[in-house]
Amino acid sequence: MQKKYNGLMTGNNQRKAWGISLGVVLAAWALSAQVVINEVMAHNRSAVAHGGVYPDYLELYNAGSTAVDIGGMSVDDGGTPPTKQYFLPVGTIIKAHDYLVVWCSTNVAVTGLRAPFGLSSDGETVRFRNADGVILDEVKFGLQAVDYPMGRVPDGAANWTLNTPTPLDSNAAQPLGSPDTLTINEWLADPLPTFDDYLEVFNLGALPVQLSGLFLTDDTSPYFINRAIPDRSFIAGRGFARFFADDLGGGTKNGAEHLDFKLSSNGETVTLYAANRATILSRVTFGPQVEDHSEGRLPDGGAQIVRFPPAYKTPGEANYADFKGVVISEALTHTDPPFEDAIELHNPGSNAVDISYWWLSDSGNNPQKFSIPPGTVIPAGGYVVFYEYMFGSPYYATVPFQLDSVDGETIYLSAGNSSGALTGEQTSFKAGPALNRVSFGRYQTSLGVDYPPMSHPTFGVENPINLDHFRSGGGQSNAYPRVGPVVISEIMFAPPDGDEEYVEIHNISSTNAPMYHQDYPTNRWRIRNGVEFDFPANLVLAANATLVVVGFDPVAEPLREAAFRQKHNVPAGTLILGPLVGKLSDAGEILHLQEPDKPEPWDSPKPGFVPYCQVELIKYTGSTPWPADALNNGKAIHRLSLGSYANDPTNWVAAAPSPGRPAIAPADADNDGLPDEWENIYNLNPSSALDADDDPDGDGLSNLQEFIAGTHPRQTASVLRMTRMQRTGSALMITFQAEANKLYALERSSQFVGGDWQTITNLALAAAPSERQIWLPFTGDLSGCFRLSVSAP
Repeated sequence: MQKKYNGLMTGNNQRKAWGISLGVVLAAWALSAQVVINEVMAHNRSAVAHGGVYPDYLELYNAGSTAVDIGGMSVDDGGTPPTKQYFLPVGTIIKAHDYLVVWCSTNVAVTGLRAPFGLSSDGETVRFRNADGVILDEVKFGLQAVDYPMGRVPDGAANWTLNTPTPLDSNAAQPLGSPDTLTINEWLADPLPTFDDYLEVFNLGALPVQLSGLFLTDDTSPYFINRAIPDRSFIAGRGFARFFADDLGGGTKNGAEHLDFKLSSNGETVTLYAANRATILSRVTFGPQVEDHSEGRLPDGGAQIVRFPPAYKTPGEANYADFKGVVISEALTHTDPPFEDAIELHNPGSNAVDISYWWLSDSGNNPQKFSIPPGTVIPAGGYVVFYEYMFGSPYYATVPFQLDSVDGETIYLSAGNSSGALTGEQTSFKAGPALNRVSFGRYQTSLGVDYPPMSHPTFGVENPINLDHFRSGGGQSNAYPRVGPVVISEIMFAPPDGDEEYVEIHNISSTNAPMYHQDYPTNRWRIRNGVEFDFPANLVLAANATLVVVGFDPVAEPLREAAFRQKHNVPAGTLILGPLVGKLSDAGEILHLQEPDKPEPWDSPKPGFVPYCQVELIKYTGSTPWPADALNNGKAIHRLSLGSYANDPTNWVAAAPSPGRPAIAPADADNDGLPDEWENIYNLNPSSALDADDDPDGDGLSNLQEFIAGTHPRQTASVLRMTRMQRTGSALMITFQAEANKLYALERSSQFVGGDWQTITNLALAAAPSERQIWLPFTGDLSGCFRLSVSAP
């Protein structure tokens, strides 16, 4: 009989039992060791789609003749101990000579086996471990080419090379080009403090090139000691590779994207050598540099060297210089017949511009997709529109493309010549996720150009009867940005000690506003970016009502809510919600109010995905030109005109906080009826009451009248006036230009001076500047004088 002690066999039988156990462990180890990492995709931009997105992935391969249970084993990012690790589910089996893919993405919408981390395209180590944490296989790689994986060729072999993408299939080596096609393309040698120098290499060839073993150095002697670019580093055809010239981060950064030298802001020579350390593949010599300005070739790989201002630094992307002649003015990305996607170009200049052979694209790295036909000339002040049947068709486009309304789209316009080559000038236009038939347009603010959703499309035909009718539109000036019905009306981002941050939301319309998608009520409105908040289910904001979102949970902290209400005299009927996740920065923040679109259908690339579309996007700062008085003074910033565009500092003023209530009147030091902030915006004198009666633009309205009317005191064209009165059928039509958030009334009197003015009709509040019409039926005597009166709501 065997004796047992603490569950272990003793004596000779103990040794025999341990031998059997060890044999079982070794057998399991041998089986699991026949599973290897077989393919690694770390820069999947557009090569392999999965669930409507392009996640990185690892492929495991069972090189043996027996199925292996790898449940409980893991893949990780190579840290010691691993900081990012994914355990394969219990019961995961790989059959003999079969494959298994683990998608590497933080996107929870990615289905299948998903490791909750991405892979670095700049290089890293990935490992496959057994259930005890023992490393069974690992691969270390360097810079990765866009849309190409690395893989073992043949499957399971020791040799790693660049592959064509083959998840769940046999690996196939990708042909490689010569390093002779490489050139040093851009450099930054005088960055802002805390930022690093960089170098960019561009591949002029069509084939990917292996970078491993090549040398970058700023030593012009043949005896340089710089390290070679690490193993398994590649660059795509017509692709870019960015290197940080940071002296390996002082010895703390050894990744493939780091170089062991820094660049001199006074100028120097940098060379790219072949693996033999003698053949010069590319060399540039530059002189003294300007802070935060890069230099490089224009176009990419060309002989011309230019200096790029800060906004045009493009490490790892195509070089370009902006041009002033033509702009992308509007884009429609979400359509159903009789509309289709469209891109509008505008020439704001005084001379015609020939855009023959220019290019439109949805990719900065592949700008040559749709070549604009020869003979295309945009007259001064004119427009041209390109429709999806053109840029989305293989008959017209070199590389057909469609506009993405789900994730948003960046559109590129690049200048070219008759040979099809790029000349280096480029401009771009970014549109966010879009509701159906809501276009994005170019809008000039006091700070620059934004691309917000517009109040309606303006491609030339606004109410088409069919597609052909819509396509006949040749473009026209943009409408005003889409505003409301729900807006951000007040922001407290720098409260004094003991007070609360908050964001005030207001419904500027005369109807109730559901804060959810009415067909999919579980999809609710939300705030994102600087802070986050999801509005509660089934919330409806009443007409002209206000709610306040605070940084605490008013349900969990009722005493705190009561104190907030008392401190700010918040009306009892005003809803207070919370908590905001995160803190509003005193230095500046982005607030993005979003509404959900319909979920994507199940036959789409992203089935069930819910796009969230822009309602308001505000990028405030705690310094001028935004109201700097809000910082450290206990003030909030208040929106001057609720119906006007939000992301413009001229539409905001600092004043005492008034959550849930109309804003307290802003400061007026000279008591002339003009807020100091308004006078500062329009270069008036807030210390002198005399300018209230001035008329600097000579349009007949004083500054005070312009303020009341909501018009611009220094623009003659911005004035309250009737622009047309005409009889149409049995009615009199009166037309005028209405400003946002103003109440208008049409009045009539028998005589203009000293008359008894009677109100004929009141107009509903305008949500945005627009042309308004009043129709008066000829039901009696319409003789007399007419005038418009205007007031704030």
